[in-house]
Amino acid sequence: MEPARCFENFKERYIVVSLYVDDKKIKLPEGEQFTGRYSKRKMTMLGEKNTEIQACYFNSNSQPMYVLMTGEEILLQNPGSAETFDYDSKKFKTFLDNGLKEFKRIGNGQ
Repeated sequence: MEPARCFENFKERYIVVSLYVDDKKIKLPEGEQFTGRYSKRKMTMLGEKNTEIQACYFNSNSQPMYVLMTGEEILLQNPGSAETFDYDSKKFKTFLDNGLKEFKRIGNGQ
């Protein structure tokens, strides 16, 4: 499949949510700062908070990390990174396709 068509297909089938774990500019308001359960450090920046979320949910802070979930936060595939797919677009496409199959299998697909 040509890259442009593949991306179009991706946009039609997935909702992309990004956690910017490397953000060092956005400071959390005082009332949203907290001590991380995973890191045990005070979270004062948005990037720190997002890193903490990733570490707590997936026991990893790999970047980039790809996670396929339902809206109810049911994991559809084991998370992966660029290294997981050996930087191979066909392996990544298989990962995405398998996620859709699982989504449909559990009754969330159309």
